[in-house]
Amino acid sequence: MTFAIETWCASKDGTGSARIEEEVVVTKDGCEVISKFPSAVLTSCGFPGCQFP
Repeated sequence: MTFAIETWCASKDGTGSARIEEEVVVTKDGCEVISKFPSAVLTSCGFPGCQFP
């Protein structure tokens, strides 16, 4: 079974947010993240409040 797990993180000042998704395959023996893009790398739109460390 495959799941898309998505989190949401608001900026500190409330003017922006980020949605980060991972795709996961679950089998009887466990699970494996199959996302191709590393979620540790975030792209910012450059607006105030949208900068993530």
